[in-house]
Amino acid sequence: MKCKSPFLDNRDRIFENSIGFVIYDSYPVNKGHCLIIPHRIYPDYFDSNAEEIKGLNELLFKTKKFLKDQFDPDGFNVGINCGQSAGQTVMHMHLIPRYKGDVEQPAGGVRGVIPLMQKYSMSELTLKKLYSREEVHRIFSPDTNFTPGAGYWGIQGVISLSDRKGDYIFFVTYGSSQAKHEFDEAITSEGVLSWQSQPSKKLSDKSIQELIHHNEKNNNIFLFLRHRKGDDYQYLGLLKYLSHDNLREKPVYFQWQLIDWNLR
Repeated sequence: MKCKSPFLDNRDRIFENSIGFVIYDSYPVNKGHCLIIPHRIYPDYFDSNAEEIKGLNELLFKTKKFLKDQFDPDGFNVGINCGQSAGQTVMHMHLIPRYKGDVEQPAGGVRGVIPLMQKYSMSELTLKKLYSREEVHRIFSPDTNFTPGAGYWGIQGVISLSDRKGDYIFFVTYGSSQAKHEFDEAITSEGVLSWQSQPSKKLSDKSIQELIHHNEKNNNIFLFLRHRKGDDYQYLGLLKYLSHDNLREKPVYFQWQLIDWNLR
């Protein structure tokens, strides 16, 4: 079975040996969530040879020590999904740090891991695919109401995901305006997005401070962009904070790196 790995991108490798490498998960369920990935591309753990099992376990234990030193978690979940029905078609291992209070009832371990994160149907998101606002709403907040052209999900450009503090969705429409402000937003050839907040926002606002201190290793900002009003939005992946203009506000000016730019 020939597989195509989704992990051979430009994410920084934390560790690497002759068998595989370690990266942070692009959709972390907890702070420090890592993936241990073999260099050889194959379907699942049961296709590993003895040398690969040994090398991957070396990376697993090394990563566990690294995460303990970096984040001081109270425990870990180690996870391997095997087979398409189990949610995996390319072999990789999950190492998920756990913290006291990250779920109300930790009993059951991997049966639940982080229940709130299970609501994100990441398999429904495809890079460069077009989505309507209603489709995005159905993926991220299916238990809430959606009203086209009105309400929180129907019109807002920035959606804060209520079940995961620090996660956002950006809906960007080129050439739009609000409160007499003409938005000047664009993406460079290097995948850097110039973006402005709502015109009423000041640098000291709590929501702006959260964006300034956004850490892509702990939280996600999902970018959906369209070129004109009335079109569907193209999903362009996750964002990494680069900088903001500390001299301008109402709106605040940001620079974001598209993490998945080289996969486009």
